[in-house]
Amino acid sequence: MRRVVVAYQETDPTTGKPQPDKWTLSSRGYVLPDKVYFSQTYSMKDQKNSTPLDPAYSLTSGKTEYQGKYIYYEFNSEGICQSPGASFIVGAGVRPSGKDPLVAGSSKRDFGGFVIWRNGRTSLFRSPSQMGLPQTITNF
Repeated sequence: MRRVVVAYQETDPTTGKPQPDKWTLSSRGYVLPDKVYFSQTYSMKDQKNSTPLDPAYSLTSGKTEYQGKYIYYEFNSEGICQSPGASFIVGAGVRPSGKDPLVAGSSKRDFGGFVIWRNGRTSLFRSPSQMGLPQTITNF
């Protein structure tokens, strides 16, 4: 849960409709810094109503190193967020071999992120309480 990619769904040239499961990477992926992980637990499809993100999407096209499961945020061709109020939260932690990330002892509230508005703009969270984080965090 450390790689970020931007991909777009290709459209059928004859109908102009999106082709199911036909994705193209628009640029190289970005890897979050060491010991920083995306939090699927605290990131929401609708932060205000605590609605969980959609299940992971499997990316099978493009370079082999980018293939795998991703959580996605969807925007239409005009840049309008299809799930306004969605949040993107990352935290500091460690990842034991083959396991999900865990919060390190000194990083129990070391999280940050932003909310995505309908127009595609973002606003940073200024405190853990805005993100809905509990007092003690043990996992992502």
